[in-house]
Amino acid sequence: MLDLHKRCLMIKDQTINIPYTSFSYLQVLARHSPNVVKYQMLVAEAQGYQADPREAQELTKWHIHQLRQAIEQDAHAPSFLINVRGTGYRLVAD
Repeated sequence: MLDLHKRCLMIKDQTINIPYTSFSYLQVLARHSPNVVKYQMLVAEAQGYQADPREAQELTKWHIHQLRQAIEQDAHAPSFLINVRGTGYRLVAD
């Protein structure tokens, strides 16, 4: 569950604090779930500016890395934050 006021995530009654901008990326992914969100759209919606494709991909990678460290059981074999190579990411949640 996303707490939009406290900007944190609750998983099984455990509060997980996420860096401010990374939380914004999670919000965007949740809003569009289960669809793929392109890198440039993620940056535009989460950070409020247009980035070229390469910059958008790099920015997104960093924030997804932070999110995976916080919420995935195994950040190297993610089950929630899925990369669609060359396109973007999607959130898979129950």
